[in-house]
Amino acid sequence: MTHFHWVRVDVRGASAAVMVAALTLPAGSQSALDRPPNLSAGWVGTAGMIHFNLMHRFMRSPAPARKVSNTPTMLVAGVLPRDVLVGLNYGTNSDLVAGMPNEWEFFARAAPLRQERGAPIDAAVQVGYNHSAESIDGELTLVRSAGLARVVVLGRAFSNGFAQDRTRVAVGGGAVLRMGKSAALAGDVVVPLERESGERAAWSAGLQLSIPYTPHSLSLHASNVGTATLQGSTRGGRKTLFGFEFTIPLTLRRYLPAQHAGGAAIWRGGAEGRTPGAPGAGHNAHDGWPDAGGSHESPPETARAPEDESFDYGSSVTVNASIRSMSYSPSRLQVVAGTTITWTNADPLPHTITARDSTWDSGTILPGAAWSRTFDKPGRYEFFCGPHPFMKGTVVVTVPRPTEQR
Repeated sequence: MTHFHWVRVDVRGASAAVMVAALTLPAGSQSALDRPPNLSAGWVGTAGMIHFNLMHRFMRSPAPARKVSNTPTMLVAGVLPRDVLVGLNYGTNSDLVAGMPNEWEFFARAAPLRQERGAPIDAAVQVGYNHSAESIDGELTLVRSAGLARVVVLGRAFSNGFAQDRTRVAVGGGAVLRMGKSAALAGDVVVPLERESGERAAWSAGLQLSIPYTPHSLSLHASNVGTATLQGSTRGGRKTLFGFEFTIPLTLRRYLPAQHAGGAAIWRGGAEGRTPGAPGAGHNAHDGWPDAGGSHESPPETARAPEDESFDYGSSVTVNASIRSMSYSPSRLQVVAGTTITWTNADPLPHTITARDSTWDSGTILPGAAWSRTFDKPGRYEFFCGPHPFMKGTVVVTVPRPTEQR
């Protein structure tokens, strides 16, 4: 049975403040397929979502009672500028500290290195405060993805490890092996160094699943720890607990359209297969789309190239964009006439790219699939996703300026 007990300081106010921050800040989501059950694998999130995890682990008492009790951990997190994840873990039934049935961990995590940005590995640093142990905790995580496998190694340090009035250190690692797009096998081990009598290594093993055509994922696993905090997932117990974790990413743009302030990109001519560069000018007043009808292609004379950009006359390019985290990335593109834009759907959900004036439509773009359109006529093209109308984007097509006018 789950027990609730409020700790003696005003944690309620602090937790409420963090939850409000998480609801108002952009956050990201991570599939359970990307990490072992007990490890974060250095995830820091992406813009536009609230990340919520709900984990339950169950145990049964001996005969004759055979009573089933559970130890839930709830995570709420959001993203600050410069890709810093902030959030909290709350374990409602923790055995980390005797006489303290609840466990609170407030943390911040940053990932300065990412493979998706060209680094050889992912590297992340987490710093937090465990209120139950009254300890400042830290973790360094290194992750390498190759093919179907993802390997994690980590080190942890606690200023007041397990409320023992001394510094404790632990090392560990884990791995994920993909079995297709929707399933993976995963496991991890974390070992406290200089273990006290009776202390055991913490471990978990599970089947990680994504729920097709939804942003949610599910972990079905076994472990010998009850909570998902750094300290709670470091010191193992004698009993094996079976449980699950369900990830619930919530897209803020769906409920708060004004929060959507996606980036813009300007493209130079004369190159093939370009990918987004630095953000440009961003949205203008038309991006709110307050009216419902009318043409949304500007006449050529209003779509000249900006004075600080030059294009090769008559050149055309292929631009690569994406759909991820329930948004178009980038949400605004400025290209030269004749450009072909290819959108790849990196979400687990099907999407569309539908013209606001209904003159063209991609049809359903399944996860992992791509769709291309060539924009020959200068003008402004606004589009949205049919199943998710809060997803909006714009393509501005300009007339090339001769290079001799530079």
